Amino acid sequence: MWICPECSRTFKNKNQWHSCVNTSVDTHLHGKPEPLISLYHLLINSVKKFGPLQIQTVQSAILVKTGSTFLEIKFAKDHLRIAFYLDHETKEFPVVKSLRISKNRVAHVVCLGKKEDLDSQMINWLKHSYLLVKK
Repeated sequence: MWICPECSRTFKNKNQWHSCVNTSVDTHLHGKPEPLISLYHLLINSVKKFGPLQIQTVQSAILVKTGSTFLEIKFAKDHLRIAFYLDHETKEFPVVKSLRISKNRVAHVVCLGKKEDLDSQMINWLKHSYLLVKK
């Protein structure tokens, strides 16, 4: 594990490229609609059940990590845009985009607009992502 001497963020690889521009969760939540803030908290509380994790914030996103990032959260006007990894590609709804980034990892993007979107399938995908990057 490498800790950047400039911003104190942790990374799996030494001298890993990144932006040292840090912010806070409060900055990301500021001015957002209450339903999205509640959805964010529900999402975080759900993934905390998987095991130990870290929340790091950068200017453009909230990163949830266990060793490596397994979940990226970005706020849009009326939804949370989340990205996570699976070891296979799925185009199953509500996936809006997927991209193979390595032999064993496919990034997936989903838009969550209401708490019902955080269903058992979504939780299973997020847990798979958690376990995949923890290896």
